[in-house]
Amino acid sequence: MNGATSGDVGTNNQSIAPSFSLTASPNQTLCTNQSATLTATSNDPSATVFWYNAAAGGNSVASGTVFVTPTYTATGTYTVYAGSCPGIYRVPIIINVGSGATITVNSPTICPGQTVTLTATGATTYTWSTGPTTSTISVSPASTTIYTVNATSGTCVGTQTTQVLVSPTPTVSVASIAICSGSSATLTANGATNYTWSPGSQTTASIVVSPTLNTTYTITGANGTCTNSTTATVSVTSTPTLSTSSRTICAGQVATFTVSGATTYTWNPGSATGSTYTTSPASSGTVSVLGANGTCTAQVTTSITVTPNPTVAVSNQTICSGQSAILTATGATTYSWNTGPTTNTISVSPSSLTVYTVTGTTNSCTNTKTVSVTVSSQPTVA
Repeated sequence: MNGATSGDVGTNNQSIAPSFSLTASPNQTLCTNQSATLTATSNDPSATVFWYNAAAGGNSVASGTVFVTPTYTATGTYTVYAGSCPGIYRVPIIINVGSGATITVNSPTICPGQTVTLTATGATTYTWSTGPTTSTISVSPASTTIYTVNATSGTCVGTQTTQVLVSPTPTVSVASIAICSGSSATLTANGATNYTWSPGSQTTASIVVSPTLNTTYTITGANGTCTNSTTATVSVTSTPTLSTSSRTICAGQVATFTVSGATTYTWNPGSATGSTYTTSPASSGTVSVLGANGTCTAQVTTSITVTPNPTVAVSNQTICSGQSAILTATGATTYSWNTGPTTNTISVSPSSLTVYTVTGTTNSCTNTKTVSVTVSSQPTVA
Protein backbone atom coordinates (compact mmCIF):
# COMPACT_ATOMS: atom_id res chain seq x y z
CA MET A 1 0.00 0.00 0.00
CA ASN A 2 1.39 3.46 -0.85
CA GLY A 3 1.72 6.09 1.85
CA ALA A 4 2.57 9.75 1.50
CA THR A 5 5.26 10.90 -0.87
CA SER A 6 6.68 14.21 -2.10
CA GLY A 7 9.48 13.07 -4.35
CA ASP A 8 7.57 12.48 -7.60
CA VAL A 9 8.53 15.25 -9.94
CA GLY A 10 5.84 16.92 -11.99
CA THR A 11 5.77 17.37 -15.69
CA ASN A 12 7.80 20.56 -15.52
CA ASN A 13 10.76 18.61 -14.07
CA GLN A 14 11.56 21.37 -11.61
CA SER A 15 13.25 20.59 -8.34
CA ILE A 16 11.16 20.04 -5.21
CA ALA A 17 11.78 22.09 -2.13
CA PRO A 18 12.80 19.85 0.76
CA SER A 19 10.25 21.44 3.05
CA PHE A 20 7.25 20.58 0.81
CA SER A 21 5.27 17.40 1.41
CA LEU A 22 2.10 15.88 -0.16
CA THR A 23 0.26 13.15 1.69
CA ALA A 24 -2.42 11.03 -0.10
CA SER A 25 -4.49 7.93 0.50
CA PRO A 26 -2.82 4.60 -0.01
CA ASN A 27 -3.55 2.28 -2.89
CA GLN A 28 -6.90 0.43 -2.56
CA THR A 29 -8.65 -2.64 -3.84
CA LEU A 30 -12.42 -2.35 -4.39
CA CYS A 31 -15.11 -4.83 -5.17
CA THR A 32 -17.34 -4.29 -8.16
CA ASN A 33 -19.75 -1.37 -7.61
CA GLN A 34 -17.96 -0.26 -4.42
CA SER A 35 -16.73 3.30 -3.94
CA ALA A 36 -13.74 4.86 -2.18
CA THR A 37 -12.90 8.20 -0.52
CA LEU A 38 -9.46 9.50 -1.45
CA THR A 39 -7.81 12.16 0.71
CA ALA A 40 -4.74 14.32 0.05
CA THR A 41 -3.10 17.03 2.20
CA SER A 42 -0.16 19.40 1.61
CA ASN A 43 1.99 21.36 4.06
CA ASP A 44 2.22 24.17 1.53
CA PRO A 45 -0.78 26.42 2.12
CA SER A 46 -0.21 28.10 -1.21
CA ALA A 47 -0.41 24.81 -3.11
CA THR A 48 -3.52 23.83 -5.04
CA VAL A 49 -4.56 20.22 -4.56
CA PHE A 50 -6.51 18.49 -7.36
CA TRP A 51 -7.14 15.04 -8.69
CA TYR A 52 -6.90 13.58 -12.13
CA ASN A 53 -8.04 10.35 -13.71
CA ALA A 54 -8.15 9.87 -17.43
CA ALA A 55 -10.87 7.18 -17.26
CA ALA A 56 -13.05 9.55 -15.19
CA GLY A 57 -12.75 12.21 -17.86
CA GLY A 58 -10.55 14.89 -16.37
CA ASN A 59 -9.58 16.90 -13.28
CA SER A 60 -11.56 17.17 -10.09
CA VAL A 61 -10.72 19.79 -7.51
CA ALA A 62 -12.21 19.01 -4.09
CA SER A 63 -10.13 20.70 -1.43
CA GLY A 64 -7.92 17.70 -1.16
CA THR A 65 -10.69 15.09 -0.80
CA VAL A 66 -12.56 13.30 -3.59
CA PHE A 67 -15.21 10.54 -3.47
CA VAL A 68 -14.72 8.19 -6.40
CA THR A 69 -16.56 5.28 -7.92
CA PRO A 70 -14.53 3.64 -10.68
CA THR A 71 -16.47 3.18 -13.89
CA TYR A 72 -13.95 0.78 -15.29
CA THR A 73 -13.43 -2.86 -14.49
CA ALA A 74 -9.65 -3.02 -14.61
CA THR A 75 -6.89 -1.47 -12.51
CA GLY A 76 -6.84 2.29 -12.77
CA THR A 77 -4.90 5.19 -11.30
CA TYR A 78 -6.07 8.37 -9.66
CA THR A 79 -3.31 10.96 -9.39
CA VAL A 80 -3.32 13.71 -6.81
CA TYR A 81 -1.50 16.92 -7.70
CA ALA A 82 -0.37 19.77 -5.50
CA GLY A 83 1.78 22.66 -6.49
CA SER A 84 2.57 26.29 -6.74
CA CYS A 85 4.90 28.04 -9.01
CA PRO A 86 7.55 27.04 -9.78
CA GLY A 87 6.73 23.31 -9.23
CA ILE A 88 3.92 20.70 -9.31
CA TYR A 89 3.98 17.66 -7.05
CA ARG A 90 2.01 14.50 -7.60
CA VAL A 91 1.27 11.17 -5.91
CA PRO A 92 -0.42 8.32 -7.88
CA ILE A 93 -2.98 6.15 -6.06
CA ILE A 94 -3.77 2.84 -7.69
CA ILE A 95 -7.28 1.47 -7.31
CA ASN A 96 -7.70 -2.17 -8.16
CA VAL A 97 -11.23 -3.31 -9.04
CA GLY A 98 -11.71 -6.90 -7.90
CA SER A 99 -13.93 -9.52 -9.49
CA GLY A 100 -16.65 -8.81 -6.94
CA ALA A 101 -19.49 -11.18 -6.10
CA THR A 102 -22.11 -10.71 -8.78
CA ILE A 103 -24.36 -13.70 -8.04
CA THR A 104 -26.87 -15.25 -10.38
CA VAL A 105 -29.38 -17.93 -9.35
CA ASN A 106 -32.00 -19.72 -11.45
CA SER A 107 -35.67 -19.12 -10.62
CA PRO A 108 -37.59 -22.26 -11.57
CA THR A 109 -41.25 -23.22 -11.50
CA ILE A 110 -42.19 -26.65 -10.13
CA CYS A 111 -45.24 -28.70 -9.25
CA PRO A 112 -46.10 -29.75 -5.69
CA GLY A 113 -43.96 -32.67 -4.56
CA GLN A 114 -41.22 -32.03 -7.10
CA THR A 115 -37.57 -31.26 -6.30
CA VAL A 116 -35.59 -28.55 -8.05
CA THR A 117 -31.89 -27.65 -8.04
CA LEU A 118 -30.86 -24.06 -7.33
CA THR A 119 -27.41 -23.10 -8.60
CA ALA A 120 -25.59 -19.90 -7.65
CA THR A 121 -22.65 -18.62 -9.72
CA GLY A 122 -20.30 -15.63 -9.64
CA ALA A 123 -18.53 -16.09 -6.30
CA THR A 124 -16.19 -18.40 -4.43
CA THR A 125 -18.14 -19.36 -1.34
CA TYR A 126 -21.87 -19.44 -0.70
CA THR A 127 -24.23 -19.60 2.26
CA TRP A 128 -27.93 -20.24 1.67
CA SER A 129 -30.75 -19.08 3.91
CA THR A 130 -31.65 -22.74 4.43
CA GLY A 131 -28.19 -23.58 5.77
CA PRO A 132 -26.13 -25.27 3.01
CA THR A 133 -22.79 -23.74 2.02
CA THR A 134 -22.53 -25.23 -1.46
CA SER A 135 -23.17 -23.45 -4.73
CA THR A 136 -25.94 -25.92 -5.54
CA ILE A 137 -28.85 -26.99 -3.34
CA SER A 138 -31.95 -29.11 -3.89
CA VAL A 139 -35.28 -27.89 -2.52
CA SER A 140 -38.85 -29.21 -2.47
CA PRO A 141 -41.06 -26.39 -1.23
CA ALA A 142 -44.76 -27.06 -0.69
CA SER A 143 -45.62 -23.52 -1.76
CA THR A 144 -43.93 -20.64 -3.53
CA THR A 145 -40.77 -19.82 -1.53
CA ILE A 146 -38.01 -17.20 -1.73
CA TYR A 147 -34.43 -18.34 -1.06
CA THR A 148 -31.45 -16.08 -0.26
CA VAL A 149 -27.80 -16.85 -0.92
CA ASN A 150 -24.91 -14.84 0.52
CA ALA A 151 -21.65 -15.21 -1.37
CA THR A 152 -18.06 -14.01 -1.10
CA SER A 153 -15.26 -13.62 -3.56
CA GLY A 154 -12.08 -12.61 -1.79
CA THR A 155 -13.06 -9.63 0.35
CA CYS A 156 -16.08 -8.93 -1.80
CA VAL A 157 -19.50 -10.09 -0.74
CA GLY A 158 -22.88 -10.22 -2.44
CA THR A 159 -26.44 -11.31 -1.82
CA GLN A 160 -29.01 -12.67 -4.23
CA THR A 161 -32.57 -13.91 -3.82
CA THR A 162 -34.51 -16.29 -6.00
CA GLN A 163 -38.06 -17.54 -6.05
CA VAL A 164 -39.21 -21.10 -6.55
CA LEU A 165 -42.74 -20.84 -7.87
CA VAL A 166 -44.91 -23.83 -6.92
CA SER A 167 -47.67 -24.18 -9.50
CA PRO A 168 -50.80 -25.87 -8.11
CA THR A 169 -51.61 -29.40 -9.23
CA PRO A 170 -54.97 -29.41 -11.04
CA THR A 171 -57.93 -31.14 -9.37
CA VAL A 172 -59.47 -33.00 -12.29
CA SER A 173 -63.07 -34.21 -12.04
CA VAL A 174 -65.23 -36.20 -14.46
CA ALA A 175 -68.64 -37.67 -13.68
CA SER A 176 -69.28 -41.33 -14.44
CA ILE A 177 -72.38 -42.08 -16.50
CA ALA A 178 -74.68 -44.99 -17.35
CA ILE A 179 -76.06 -45.54 -20.84
CA CYS A 180 -78.13 -48.10 -22.69
CA SER A 181 -76.48 -50.26 -25.32
CA GLY A 182 -76.44 -48.51 -28.67
CA SER A 183 -76.43 -45.06 -27.06
CA SER A 184 -73.62 -42.54 -26.67
CA ALA A 185 -72.34 -40.64 -23.63
CA THR A 186 -70.70 -37.23 -23.27
CA LEU A 187 -67.89 -37.09 -20.70
CA THR A 188 -66.81 -33.60 -19.57
CA ALA A 189 -63.66 -32.92 -17.55
CA ASN A 190 -63.15 -29.92 -15.25
CA GLY A 191 -60.35 -28.45 -13.17
CA ALA A 192 -57.43 -28.14 -15.60
CA THR A 193 -56.35 -26.22 -18.68
CA ASN A 194 -55.49 -29.09 -20.99
CA TYR A 195 -56.68 -32.69 -21.06
CA THR A 196 -55.66 -36.04 -22.54
CA TRP A 197 -58.07 -39.01 -22.63
CA SER A 198 -57.36 -42.72 -22.62
CA PRO A 199 -58.36 -44.94 -24.30
CA GLY A 200 -58.18 -42.70 -27.31
CA SER A 201 -56.10 -39.60 -27.77
CA GLN A 202 -58.64 -36.79 -27.56
CA THR A 203 -57.39 -33.54 -26.05
CA THR A 204 -60.67 -31.66 -25.59
CA ALA A 205 -62.47 -31.09 -22.30
CA SER A 206 -65.51 -33.07 -23.53
CA ILE A 207 -65.63 -36.26 -25.57
CA VAL A 208 -68.47 -38.39 -26.94
CA VAL A 209 -68.11 -42.16 -26.55
CA SER A 210 -70.26 -45.16 -27.50
CA PRO A 211 -68.80 -48.21 -25.73
CA THR A 212 -70.49 -51.59 -26.07
CA LEU A 213 -69.21 -52.78 -22.68
CA ASN A 214 -68.53 -51.13 -19.33
CA THR A 215 -65.45 -48.97 -19.97
CA THR A 216 -63.23 -46.93 -17.65
CA TYR A 217 -61.62 -43.81 -19.09
CA THR A 218 -58.51 -42.12 -17.67
CA ILE A 219 -58.31 -38.35 -17.93
CA THR A 220 -55.02 -36.48 -17.37
CA GLY A 221 -55.41 -32.77 -16.77
CA ALA A 222 -52.54 -30.29 -16.97
CA ASN A 223 -51.91 -26.76 -15.74
CA GLY A 224 -48.64 -25.93 -17.43
CA THR A 225 -46.25 -28.73 -16.49
CA CYS A 226 -48.31 -29.87 -13.48
CA THR A 227 -50.63 -32.80 -14.12
CA ASN A 228 -53.16 -34.93 -12.30
CA SER A 229 -55.35 -37.84 -13.37
CA THR A 230 -58.73 -39.28 -12.56
CA THR A 231 -61.04 -41.91 -14.01
CA ALA A 232 -64.65 -42.08 -15.12
CA THR A 233 -66.69 -45.17 -15.93
CA VAL A 234 -69.33 -45.50 -18.61
CA SER A 235 -71.62 -48.34 -17.53
CA VAL A 236 -73.49 -50.01 -20.39
CA THR A 237 -76.87 -51.65 -19.69
CA SER A 238 -78.27 -53.81 -22.46
CA THR A 239 -81.35 -52.45 -24.17
CA PRO A 240 -84.08 -55.14 -24.07
CA THR A 241 -84.73 -57.19 -27.19
CA LEU A 242 -88.31 -58.34 -26.71
CA SER A 243 -89.81 -61.42 -28.27
CA THR A 244 -93.52 -62.34 -28.38
CA SER A 245 -95.99 -63.59 -31.01
CA SER A 246 -99.50 -62.79 -32.17
CA ARG A 247 -102.58 -64.73 -31.12
CA THR A 248 -105.84 -65.80 -32.78
CA ILE A 249 -108.74 -66.80 -30.57
CA CYS A 250 -112.42 -67.48 -30.88
CA ALA A 251 -114.94 -65.12 -29.36
CA GLY A 252 -115.17 -65.67 -25.65
CA GLN A 253 -111.81 -67.40 -25.38
CA VAL A 254 -108.78 -66.21 -23.39
CA ALA A 255 -105.50 -65.35 -25.17
CA THR A 256 -102.23 -65.85 -23.34
CA PHE A 257 -99.11 -63.91 -24.36
CA THR A 258 -95.56 -64.54 -23.15
CA VAL A 259 -92.55 -62.29 -23.61
CA SER A 260 -88.81 -62.51 -22.94
CA GLY A 261 -85.70 -60.33 -23.25
CA ALA A 262 -86.07 -57.90 -20.33
CA THR A 263 -86.15 -57.83 -16.55
CA THR A 264 -89.55 -56.22 -15.95
CA TYR A 265 -92.61 -55.83 -18.17
CA THR A 266 -95.73 -53.66 -18.38
CA TRP A 267 -98.63 -54.68 -20.67
CA ASN A 268 -101.22 -52.62 -22.51
CA PRO A 269 -104.24 -52.67 -22.50
CA GLY A 270 -104.25 -52.62 -18.74
CA SER A 271 -101.23 -52.39 -16.48
CA ALA A 272 -100.40 -56.02 -15.87
CA THR A 273 -96.79 -56.90 -15.13
CA GLY A 274 -94.82 -60.06 -15.54
CA SER A 275 -93.71 -62.06 -18.54
CA THR A 276 -97.20 -63.64 -19.05
CA TYR A 277 -100.35 -61.72 -19.98
CA THR A 278 -103.91 -62.96 -20.53
CA THR A 279 -106.81 -61.15 -22.16
CA SER A 280 -110.24 -61.94 -23.58
CA PRO A 281 -111.18 -59.13 -25.94
CA ALA A 282 -114.50 -58.95 -27.70
CA SER A 283 -112.89 -57.94 -30.97
CA SER A 284 -109.56 -58.01 -32.79
CA GLY A 285 -106.86 -55.48 -31.82
CA THR A 286 -103.29 -55.13 -30.62
CA VAL A 287 -101.40 -55.86 -27.44
CA SER A 288 -98.14 -54.04 -26.51
CA VAL A 289 -95.60 -54.73 -23.84
CA LEU A 290 -92.87 -52.41 -22.48
CA GLY A 291 -89.77 -54.25 -21.28
CA ALA A 292 -87.11 -52.66 -19.07
CA ASN A 293 -83.56 -53.44 -17.96
CA GLY A 294 -83.10 -50.77 -15.32
CA THR A 295 -83.65 -47.48 -17.16
CA CYS A 296 -83.21 -49.06 -20.58
CA THR A 297 -86.52 -49.89 -22.23
CA ALA A 298 -87.97 -51.30 -25.44
CA GLN A 299 -91.51 -51.91 -26.62
CA VAL A 300 -93.06 -54.47 -28.93
CA THR A 301 -96.62 -54.62 -30.27
CA THR A 302 -98.39 -57.73 -31.51
CA SER A 303 -101.89 -58.51 -32.81
CA ILE A 304 -104.78 -60.45 -31.38
CA THR A 305 -107.41 -61.73 -33.80
CA VAL A 306 -110.84 -62.61 -32.49
CA THR A 307 -112.72 -65.04 -34.78
CA PRO A 308 -116.50 -65.12 -34.28
CA ASN A 309 -118.06 -68.44 -33.31
CA PRO A 310 -120.41 -70.01 -35.89
CA THR A 311 -124.17 -69.54 -35.43
CA VAL A 312 -125.52 -73.06 -35.61
CA ALA A 313 -129.22 -73.47 -36.40
CA VAL A 314 -131.40 -76.58 -36.43
CA SER A 315 -135.21 -76.90 -36.17
CA ASN A 316 -137.21 -78.90 -33.67
CA GLN A 317 -139.31 -81.77 -35.13
CA THR A 318 -142.51 -83.58 -34.26
CA ILE A 319 -143.16 -87.03 -35.62
CA CYS A 320 -145.58 -89.85 -35.08
CA SER A 321 -144.33 -92.95 -33.40
CA GLY A 322 -142.67 -95.21 -35.87
CA GLN A 323 -141.75 -92.35 -38.17
CA SER A 324 -138.30 -90.86 -38.88
CA ALA A 325 -137.24 -87.20 -38.56
CA ILE A 326 -134.65 -85.44 -40.68
CA LEU A 327 -132.52 -83.00 -38.64
CA THR A 328 -130.48 -80.47 -40.64
CA ALA A 329 -127.94 -78.13 -39.03
CA THR A 330 -126.70 -74.94 -40.71
CA GLY A 331 -124.28 -72.05 -39.98
CA ALA A 332 -120.97 -73.86 -39.60
CA THR A 333 -118.44 -75.61 -41.75
CA THR A 334 -118.33 -78.97 -40.06
CA TYR A 335 -120.68 -80.65 -37.61
CA SER A 336 -120.60 -83.28 -34.96
CA TRP A 337 -123.78 -84.82 -33.50
CA ASN A 338 -123.94 -86.33 -30.08
CA THR A 339 -125.17 -89.51 -31.72
CA GLY A 340 -121.96 -89.81 -33.71
CA PRO A 341 -122.58 -88.56 -37.25
CA THR A 342 -120.43 -85.70 -38.62
CA THR A 343 -122.76 -84.57 -41.38
CA ASN A 344 -125.02 -81.59 -41.18
CA THR A 345 -128.10 -83.77 -41.77
CA ILE A 346 -129.06 -86.87 -39.84
CA SER A 347 -132.15 -89.10 -39.75
CA VAL A 348 -133.48 -90.18 -36.38
CA SER A 349 -136.42 -92.39 -35.30
CA PRO A 350 -136.87 -91.94 -31.58
CA SER A 351 -139.70 -93.73 -29.83
CA SER A 352 -140.21 -90.86 -27.41
CA LEU A 353 -139.26 -87.23 -26.95
CA THR A 354 -135.48 -86.98 -27.52
CA VAL A 355 -133.03 -84.05 -27.43
CA TYR A 356 -130.13 -84.04 -29.88
CA THR A 357 -126.98 -81.89 -29.71
CA VAL A 358 -124.97 -80.72 -32.72
CA THR A 359 -121.62 -78.91 -32.54
CA GLY A 360 -120.70 -76.75 -35.52
CA THR A 361 -117.11 -75.69 -36.25
CA THR A 362 -115.78 -72.86 -38.44
CA ASN A 363 -112.05 -71.90 -38.40
CA SER A 364 -111.54 -73.86 -35.20
CA CYS A 365 -114.29 -71.93 -33.50
CA THR A 366 -117.30 -73.96 -32.35
CA ASN A 367 -120.86 -73.49 -31.25
CA THR A 368 -123.42 -75.94 -30.01
CA LYS A 369 -127.12 -76.18 -30.66
CA THR A 370 -129.74 -78.55 -29.24
CA VAL A 371 -132.87 -79.76 -31.01
CA SER A 372 -135.78 -81.87 -29.77
CA VAL A 373 -137.80 -84.47 -31.63
CA THR A 374 -141.27 -84.92 -30.19
CA VAL A 375 -142.95 -88.31 -30.82
CA SER A 376 -146.73 -88.35 -30.92
CA SER A 377 -148.51 -91.63 -30.36
CA GLN A 378 -150.69 -93.09 -33.14
CA PRO A 379 -154.40 -92.67 -32.56
CA THR A 380 -156.47 -95.74 -31.58
CA VAL A 381 -159.60 -95.71 -33.70
CA ALA A 382 -162.74 -97.30 -32.19
